[in-house]
This record gives sequence, C-alpha cells and structure tokens, in this order.
Amino acid sequence: MLAHNHHPVPLWQEYALLEMTTIPIPHEWKRPNFKWKRLKWSKLWMLMDSDKGQANLAELFRLGEGGLAVICGRPSENLFVIDCDTRETLAAMRYELWKRGIIAPVVLSSRGGHIYLRSREGAVKSIAAGTVPSLEVQGDGALVVLPPTRHKSGIVYQWDGQMPRHIPTVSIEEIDFLVDTKGQMVQLQTATSERRLHDDTRRYLLHGRQMPEGQRNQALFDASRDYAYVGKDFSHATIDLLPIAIASGLCESEASATIASAFAGKRPEAEKTSTGMTARLEAFMDGAKWEGRTGKTDKAIFAALIERRRMDSYQRTEGNFRASYRELMTIARINGWRTVRRAIERLKLYGYIEAVGQDKETSASLYRFTEMVIAAGAFFQVQNVHTKQQGALRSSYCGHFAQLSESQALGKTGLAILQAIRIVPTPQRPDTIAASFGIHRTTASRHLKRLHSLGLLIIHPNGAYSAATTSASHEAEICRQTGAYKSDIERQIRFDMERAQFALMPVLEYLFVKNQRKQEATKS
Repeated sequence: MLAHNHHPVPLWQEYALLEMTTIPIPHEWKRPNFKWKRLKWSKLWMLMDSDKGQANLAELFRLGEGGLAVICGRPSENLFVIDCDTRETLAAMRYELWKRGIIAPVVLSSRGGHIYLRSREGAVKSIAAGTVPSLEVQGDGALVVLPPTRHKSGIVYQWDGQMPRHIPTVSIEEIDFLVDTKGQMVQLQTATSERRLHDDTRRYLLHGRQMPEGQRNQALFDASRDYAYVGKDFSHATIDLLPIAIASGLCESEASATIASAFAGKRPEAEKTSTGMTARLEAFMDGAKWEGRTGKTDKAIFAALIERRRMDSYQRTEGNFRASYRELMTIARINGWRTVRRAIERLKLYGYIEAVGQDKETSASLYRFTEMVIAAGAFFQVQNVHTKQQGALRSSYCGHFAQLSESQALGKTGLAILQAIRIVPTPQRPDTIAASFGIHRTTASRHLKRLHSLGLLIIHPNGAYSAATTSASHEAEICRQTGAYKSDIERQIRFDMERAQFALMPVLEYLFVKNQRKQEATKS
C-alpha cells in the first residue's frame, strides 16, 4: 500500500490508504446511481498499488458525482460502523468504547454520527434499525456515506476532528454494551456465524450415543470438522460433542484428541494408511499437476471426492458414491457452493470424474472416478512420476482467490491452540492445553513459546498463557515474517487486484456512456 505523504491528494486516495473500498455517490443520496453490488466482493483500494489501477480509480471518481460512500465488511478489511441516530446515543457509545480503551474515528451526520471500527474475527453482520434503540450496525456489504458528501438537509458529513490515519481493530466480544428494546444484550456476530450444521452432524447430536464400534471415531471427527466449518470454536465443539463420544464408548483422551485433530485439519488416525482403490486415487492426486488459478481448489475438491467415496463405498456398487455440495464444502473447507460446483464441472471436463445420477433419498449427485484416473493412479504408485495432464483450467476471470490465513504462518495446531486460548477468559497452563488437545506437553510448550514470541500470547508469572490484543495488520505482518508462505500471500494480493479490476471495468464503461449521453443532451 502507498505510504502517506505531505502532498495534497484526493480524498478517495486518502480512504484507499485506510484500506477502505470507496465508491462515488451523488450528493444528497445514500446509494450510487449505478449497479454496484458486484463491487461488494472486491477490494478496490488494492488497485492503488498499480499505475493502471490508480488510473482506473481516478476515472471512476472523475465520472462520479461528488459524494463518497464506503462498502463495509470484507471489501474494507472487516470494517463495520455503529450508526447512531442522535448525538446523545453517539456520546453514550463513545463513552462505552472509551471505558474499554478504544478511541475510534467518528463522522458527524445530520442527526447523530458514525463510529468506525474493524473486527478481528472477520466481517460483522449488520444489525437492523429497531433492534437497538437509536442505532444500527452497518456490517458486511452495507454502504455508509463518507465526508464530504452533502446530506439532503444541506448539512455536509464531516470527521469529528482530523481525517483519521488509523481505524482500530477490536474483538466483537469487546462490543458488549449494545442492548435491545427488551433490555437484552445484543452480541455482534460474524457474517458466517449462521451457517447450518450438516444433517449428519445433527443426527450425531441426537443419536451419537448409539454409534456402533468402528464408526464412532470417524463420526466424531466429521461432526467436529463441521463445527469448525460453520464457525463454532473448539470450546463449543468440546462441550457439545465430548459427552456424546464418551457415552458411545470412546475414552475421554481419544475423543479429545479426535476433536483437536479435526480443528487442526488432520485426518483421524485410522485413515493415515490407505490401501486399495483409495491409495490409487490418492496417488493420482499427488502425481497430477494442479496448476493455474484454480489448481488449489480443484485438488481440494478432488481430495474431498476421494473422502466421500471412502465414506460412502460401503453402501454403493460399481464405484459410485454420493457427494453433495455441502458435504464437499465441509470436507474441503471451502466457503461457497458455487466454488464447489465450478470445480466439479472442471474435474468432469478433465475426464477425472463422471456424474452417474442422483441419490433417491437425499437428491445429492452420484459420481464415479474414471478408469483413466484409476489406471494412472496405479501407474503413479509404481513409477512415482508426475503426469503431464493439465490439472487446472485458467478461467477468463478470477474464479478462485488464495486466502491469507493465520494457519499458514502458525501451523494448524498452533492456530488451534491460539483460538482455544482466545475463547477462554482465564489464563491456561501448558499441561492443561496439552491434555485438551491430546498432545505431549513439550509439543504444547513449543507452540505456546512461538505464539508468545510473535506477540500473540501473554505469559503470566505462574507460567500460564492468555491471548494478547492484536490488530489485523499485526497478524498479516506475522504471516509475512514467516517467509514460508510468501508466494501464497503474493498470489492472494495478485488475485484480489485482478478481481477488483474485473469488477470495476463494467462500472467504468456504464459511467462513461452515461456521462457521454449527458454531455450530448446538454449540447443539444
């Protein structure tokens, strides 16, 4: 991102420096006069890092009509706004934040004001007007008017003080002072917090105690992985699932280790050694070249299909197996059924799989791996060579974007330990953490010391650990410092820029034609 300097720059550039996706709106409006919804998924501010991107952004605001608005949530690095309808409510919210050591920038509106914050846990879901008296929360995908836009009353939106140079990042648990009309506390939620548990997980919660021997560990692992997918943390999974697993006959240490391994992204112990058809398919997956922008996604879905075949083969014939989009999303840890659907279509196009019908009970699709894949997998088992088959198709636009994740920098076990410590209010000792994850105390201590060295944990005099307050920029810098995943970070930045450029071009074309027609009408 460009650094701040002392040369005067347009306001839209100042907002880009704050990593805010800003778009033009007419004065006295609260929405743009063009189709803007495709920009809800684009980080336009990243285009400032290239000359062509800067030129396109300058053209966007030149063709706009003077006002500005920001898209909250993911396009603006998890920005959310507390929109206060009165000055009294604004003063009360600022006081509550001040008591918690949070000083946030504020925009003064015609009646109240807007408080700008960022969420550490991810994009925040909006809270509609009427839930909390005299305010609403503008979250993921919402538009908020920025200075110097003019309100229809004639008053101009303005910052309370100077233009900010930083927007603080907070935990949603710190915003614990919102109360609804019935006097109940309203807790902020992330935009992904309402994903529904898979039907298999819901059945496990009801009937898991009767799970037969031989299926108990796998069923617990799948339910734990589904908990992680829908956004529930390790503590919730342990509270809900551990008693069921123990009642089914698993010992506590084995069940705890299974839950921990699911949150760490590991396979159950019984699955480490693959034989027969599964081994051939995994050999093909390891031997194929998964290249291009969608290669990582295609490989993840291929692996998920292998897993679904292994889980479903006991009740199928001729190599057929059931695989719904939701099941594949859960196994591959991919958000978005459309991403899964496109990957399935590509795998069919390559000749890796074929669709063979639908399951009558669930209406999920039935698939089969092709003979080519099975034969090639057997060959790779013997020869241990790489195929020249192109394993991914480059789409004409950005179909997949690498995700920057703390797990890449901290390791999956390290991240799981960090998440577990963050949700527990009291400091945790290394032996307690080791027992809860089913790992050796030395291993737990090694991860804890590394997390402490990176500034993510605080160590107390008694040797216990608690979570440190961090910002999104701090965590991103940790990912960069590790160096091992530098290429992933660079790929993510490149894809985000390409995606923003792809989303922006139709908007520019529309505004250009509209502006041209306006000029022609004026001349005539």
